[in-house]
Amino acid sequence: MAKITRRLEIALLVILLGSLCQAKVLPHRWVYVSRSLNREGDIVDIKGIVKTAAESGLNGMVLSAGLDRLESQSQGYFARLEQVRRICKQNSVEIIPIIFSVGYGGSILAHDKNLAAGMFVRDALYVAENGRANFVPDSPAIIANSGFEKYEGGRLTGYRFHDRPGEVSFMDNKVYRSGRASLRFENFGRYEHGHARVMQEVEVQPQRCYRLTCMVRTESLEPEGCFRVTVLTPDGRSLAPWDPKVPSSADWRQVVMGFNSLNYDKVRIYLGAWGGVSGKFWVDDLNIEEVGLLNVLRRPGTPVRVRGEQTGIVYTEDRDFAAIADPKLNFRFDHNSSAIQMLPGGRISSGERLRVSYYHGMAINRVQVSACMSEPELY
Repeated sequence: MAKITRRLEIALLVILLGSLCQAKVLPHRWVYVSRSLNREGDIVDIKGIVKTAAESGLNGMVLSAGLDRLESQSQGYFARLEQVRRICKQNSVEIIPIIFSVGYGGSILAHDKNLAAGMFVRDALYVAENGRANFVPDSPAIIANSGFEKYEGGRLTGYRFHDRPGEVSFMDNKVYRSGRASLRFENFGRYEHGHARVMQEVEVQPQRCYRLTCMVRTESLEPEGCFRVTVLTPDGRSLAPWDPKVPSSADWRQVVMGFNSLNYDKVRIYLGAWGGVSGKFWVDDLNIEEVGLLNVLRRPGTPVRVRGEQTGIVYTEDRDFAAIADPKLNFRFDHNSSAIQMLPGGRISSGERLRVSYYHGMAINRVQVSACMSEPELY
């Protein structure tokens, strides 16, 4: 009897474990597909993906295919979209369309670039003279030892660190863009993380906009794209993740990016390679400058205010000064802003110092621009 009881206990335990080990069948088993549907090759790709998905037990395809800008699509696009519909129906795969992307806001911004998320700039300085007010930087931001030419004991002066001096980072007085030297990186693939970076902490004015530039040269740098430039705050917040798309081998080229300082008075500027495996690269001529009214956004939720520094008078657009806009609004920092044009009969005096507050857009990563979710016109 004891043996029978013991066997029953074991049998019940096996049944219980078997029921626990049975996988739960999830109702939504989807695959994500992103294609433009601007070429026939997209249909070939999607047909293969849908067939594999159906054979693997998936029942849905999340489709990103420009579905939020249908009014601008060609007839060929709609013909290919119909093919996708038929392919999915034949394989019993539901289409789940992505039609409202705000993180990657390209489709929304194709309707109106001014719907981009805005970064606030407070009290940038402009000085009026000869019928126009020009931007005048008044920020403390400056790069020390920008040409990478001053060293003490094998280490760059003015920089918080550069990875493994004498092993990974080297002063190079034979290959440089200007001056007498540059900073060269190599051998980084020998070490665990493949880091080859240099960093300087810089004082900035809070709530201001800055442009950062440097020169870079590469030689068989792998993996391609491991060279990056980024700006972090002292508490680790990333202000401007940016991929400059530097090729593995290229002669000297300028990298240009921008950032907003938000509420911080110091930032840490990093440039170099993360996860580098092999090759070499050089950096030179690192510079920072404050910029004004660049990529300025104009909509009700992003007002521009022009105020007299001494008088406190808030001047009126189209009465005291002409309408402000960036005709090259592209969310990059590869162009300069225009001066503010004063109007005849306006109240702004020549020589007057103006404080201008506004909002600007900004691209991050690989030219990603987010839409502003708090702007009613978006909906």
